[in-house]
Formats: sequence, structure tokens, C-alpha cells
Amino acid sequence: MSNPTLTNVFIWCYLFPRDWRCSEINTGLTAIGQTRDEALAGFKNVWGERAPFQLIEHAPPRPKRSDDPKLAVAAVEGESVASAFHRAIVREFHPDHHPDRTYTGHDILAAVNRLWDEATGKT
Repeated sequence: MSNPTLTNVFIWCYLFPRDWRCSEINTGLTAIGQTRDEALAGFKNVWGERAPFQLIEHAPPRPKRSDDPKLAVAAVEGESVASAFHRAIVREFHPDHHPDRTYTGHDILAAVNRLWDEATGKT
């Protein structure tokens, strides 16, 4: 639980296992290290004697935004074959890209097969 008289400093493993972050949100002061101790020592070096702080052993909360859209489906992320294929399908069929085009079943199947071969490197 947070102590209101202490400044909260978050320390967490950002990219397991070799990237640790130690950060105070209000000032934006952040130290990065390959170990927890290295990140904490770097932060203490930069922080100095500003104020006492308490370590919180997780990432800071994401900022709240009232204008964030509510996502209906999860976004496809990364550089996997599936995500490359998904982006190719969106480029091929999305009405914003081709507003006046209609597709037959044959058009769709031919495009899907071609895009899959491109995404998997079979062309």
C-alpha cells in the first residue's frame, strides 16, 4: 500500500531477464540496468537526496485517458506470419483502400491464397 508521505518509485523487469527499470513518475527520472540492483543504484545516483521514497515492485500504472477508444477486438501485434497476413488482407479488402470494389468468392479465395504464399515466403 502506498504511503502518502513518501514518493513512489516503481521498479520492475521491463524485458525479462536483462532490462530493469526504476522510475519516479512525477519527475520522469528513470534508471535502466541489466539487474534490479543496477537499476536501483542508478536511480539512487540520479535521485540523490530529493525526498525519501518507497519502492513499489511493479510497473507504474498506465495513465488514464477519458478519450481512449474501447477496442472491440485485440490488436494484432508483432512480426509473425499471422500478423503480416492480417495486414495484407486488410490492405487487400478494406473498403477504405478500395471503396468502389466488390469481390466474388473466387476473387477472395485467389487473393487469400496469394497473400498467404507471400506472407509465408512461398512465392
